[in-house]
Amino acid sequence: MGKTLSNEVKQALEDIYYHERTGRGKEAFALLEQASAAGDGDATCILARCYCGRQYVWIGHRFPEDDDKATALYHKSVEQGSALGVLICLRCGELTPALEQKMPFANLQEAFDVVLGQAQDGDAFCQYVIGNCYFWWDFLRIQNKGSEDFPNQAAFKAYLKENISKCEDWFWKALRGGMYFAANNLNQYYTKGDEDIIKPDPSKAKDLFRIGAEYGHPLHQAIYAEDLEEAGRKEEALQWFQKAADGGHPGAWCDVGRCYAEGIGTAKNIPLNALRRSFRSGILTVITVWERRTFSEEVLRRIITRHLSCYHMHMIRAADGVSFI
Repeated sequence: MGKTLSNEVKQALEDIYYHERTGRGKEAFALLEQASAAGDGDATCILARCYCGRQYVWIGHRFPEDDDKATALYHKSVEQGSALGVLICLRCGELTPALEQKMPFANLQEAFDVVLGQAQDGDAFCQYVIGNCYFWWDFLRIQNKGSEDFPNQAAFKAYLKENISKCEDWFWKALRGGMYFAANNLNQYYTKGDEDIIKPDPSKAKDLFRIGAEYGHPLHQAIYAEDLEEAGRKEEALQWFQKAADGGHPGAWCDVGRCYAEGIGTAKNIPLNALRRSFRSGILTVITVWERRTFSEEVLRRIITRHLSCYHMHMIRAADGVSFI
């Protein structure tokens, strides 16, 4: 691929990652399919990621999960000339010697330099990928280095520390640019460090999900709301659960309903509308209430209150007139 991302890929990244709450995931998915079919390897790479599940894309998009299809698309992206595809295949263990021979780059460093240029131009996804190359030690294979290339273990460790620590700046750039997944790796970097090379510094992790929440990411809004509730800041917690729910985060309406039902941050009440919306969120979904008028509101309140927990409600057998999927 070229040294810049196509307009189709840029738009898809905006809708899938940077501004996911706009609800344009399906449109972005279709756009990637079209661009991939036209030979855009970067589009093929991002499309592969869409099939990989919640570790790689927001669950609120409700993309289909298919590991085999994702693997095939990752391989295709390399063959189509995507430097992003090369680095991501390297990261997930899919860059076999045979596939590496098919890439149109002289070596891994050349592919890295292409993505580095895109990251330096400001693309948050590319910044995240570059951060991962340092965070997960992929730079060793990219630079074709090993302990045997250094005069002693101390020199090798100094080299490792110099490179691993570069991930921090790239992850922050990615997070500020809209790539909210970068907060997860920053959180691990700060709370766990890296062996005896990078010391943990948990104090730097405490505001990560607040920042992501303020940037408008529904997943981080839900996580931040949980942190606030645990800290006893219940009114604020309810507000952030509400924002996560408004942004389409699955399960967030259930948290809103739970807060009202238990009087967390508000007067105790059962908001039927919020609970019905929690059912529709995709985890605990009431699709139809057969002859709803046969249920009084009080009976419906009792059913919902009894089975309010969003972690257990999906295990409840469907009552007469209520269909669970």
